[in-house]
Amino acid sequence: MLEMGETKKKGYPKGFWVCGCTEIFERLAYYLGRSLILIFVTASVATGGLGLSKGQGATMQSLLTAFAYLGPLLGGVIADRYIGGR
Repeated sequence: MLEMGETKKKGYPKGFWVCGCTEIFERLAYYLGRSLILIFVTASVATGGLGLSKGQGATMQSLLTAFAYLGPLLGGVIADRYIGGR
C-alpha cells in the first residue's frame, strides 16, 4: 500500500521510448533499403534501374545481408586481437 503523499510511478521512462523508436526506425530503414536496392537492381535500364536478372539481384541482396552481419564480427575480431582496448 502507498503511504499518504506517495505517488505511484506509471509507464516507462522517456529514454525507453527514445531507444525503442530509434530501434524501430533503424530496422525499418534497413529492411526498406534492402528491398529498394533489389527493386533498383532488377528494374530495366529504360526505367532507371541496372537491368540485372532477378537471380543476380537476389544474390546481391543476400550478400548485403551477409556482410551486414559478418562485418561487425570481423571488425570485433580485428579490434580484439590486433588493436586492443585504448
